[in-house]
Amino acid sequence: MDFSMSFFADKTFLFKSKIGIMLPLIEESEDYYTILTVSSLKASDPLYEKVKISKKISHKGVLAFTQENLENIVNEVSKTNYGWGGMYEQRDCSSMLRDLYAPFGVWLPRNSYKQAQIGEVINFDGLNDDQKRALIMSKAIPFKTLLYKKGHVMLYVGDIDKKIIIFHNTWGIKTIENGKEGRLVIGKPIFSTLQLGKEQKNYDKESELLRNLKSMN
Repeated sequence: MDFSMSFFADKTFLFKSKIGIMLPLIEESEDYYTILTVSSLKASDPLYEKVKISKKISHKGVLAFTQENLENIVNEVSKTNYGWGGMYEQRDCSSMLRDLYAPFGVWLPRNSYKQAQIGEVINFDGLNDDQKRALIMSKAIPFKTLLYKKGHVMLYVGDIDKKIIIFHNTWGIKTIENGKEGRLVIGKPIFSTLQLGKEQKNYDKESELLRNLKSMN
């Protein structure tokens, strides 16, 4: 979530807003936009205010999909911890991607299953791990391709030394020891490979991201 400080005349307002929110533009100067905002007053009556917001933290229209803008938005969505279903106003895997793409004018559904159905979908049915890896590296477009396994969606960002790199908001790594399942908690957005946690001695190979991928789009 963003916290944006704005002011008008002798009043100061602290706004809490989601990345990608759109507000009515009244006018602009060299350094500020004057926008119309609304909040609740007594008895939930609306309170409308014209406020100024710095151009350093706002933009008129849709952001261009450039490396600089993408880095800024990735850094912003990385500031919050993992919150399943938006718990405690944090983000889970799908809401993080939704907020990441919103400033660029791309709308995504709310959950991972629906997000995995957007665009051109390539299913991994019947493919082994090596075949999945080869297909991703030949077809996927960095920062424009989603990878999906049941209950989790990830953003493909490229590869390093033939290892696929993803950006995703994850709760943690599943483990198994003496037949008992566990989890190493991460609880935040990270860059990782599709074999996240492989170096752990109690790593659960059956829960590996690559092994459980269902599709990409």
